[in-house]
Amino acid sequence: MADIAAEAGLSRYQFIRRFAAVFGETPHQLRQRHRLERAREMLLLGELPVTDVCLAVGFSSLGSFSSLFSRRFGMSPSRFRKFASGGDPARHQPGCLTLMAQAWRMQ
Repeated sequence: MADIAAEAGLSRYQFIRRFAAVFGETPHQLRQRHRLERAREMLLLGELPVTDVCLAVGFSSLGSFSSLFSRRFGMSPSRFRKFASGGDPARHQPGCLTLMAQAWRMQ
């Protein structure tokens, strides 16, 4: 990062601020978003265990990976994989929506 900033004639912090102003996220956030999107693709393929996906996309902590993945996609990596592989969608929706759907069918 320091090399890129120097090449642009900026300090590291100036570069990060300008980058965020232009792209709406810091370089770190951009990289993290790309890593999480790659993990999502790998989970859709379903070939590797979640831990291996975590390591393959560059995270060293399964806890951090799971937390960030959940924040970005609304469910844990393992739940996402089950949902994506055809698991019961009702299990993945809030209880109030399930009750609403049941009430709707009763009318």
